[in-house]
Amino acid sequence: MMKASLDRTEFQPSETQRRLLSVFQDADYQISTVAACTAAEVGRQTFYDWTHGEDFNRWWLEQAERWAALSLPRVLGNLTAGAQGTYSGKAAKPDHNLVKLYLERFDKSFLPATRQRVDVFDHGDQTEEELLARAQASRIDEDDLTPPGEQVAPTSGQSKK
Repeated sequence: MMKASLDRTEFQPSETQRRLLSVFQDADYQISTVAACTAAEVGRQTFYDWTHGEDFNRWWLEQAERWAALSLPRVLGNLTAGAQGTYSGKAAKPDHNLVKLYLERFDKSFLPATRQRVDVFDHGDQTEEELLARAQASRIDEDDLTPPGEQVAPTSGQSKK
């Protein structure tokens, strides 16, 4: 007699389930359940019934996590473009919240060593031009994912002007 664990098979989603997943992912998950179900020609209640299944939920979550991991380069590219003030190849005013987010992510010396929370709108003594210049100087080289200057961290007493 075989053990129950050997009888268990890996979840295989139906074509309909895959079609619904594609609708959500093609919309970058920025779509309502009703709109996604309508587009995939799936009853909303059918989707909710699927979510009661542990195997379906595990598969759905794995697919969402895979999609997010594959989307990361695009998200980082958009973050970089926004911090530099370029959107779809067109020049625009830089989004200073994105500049700050970019620096916090890629410039290890930008935040204090304590990693204390810094208000998004508080740029200290730095002008907008200085923040933009710092963001552009911190760009990641496509061949080397280490931000320039990361190895050289200022001492705790040094000013960051």
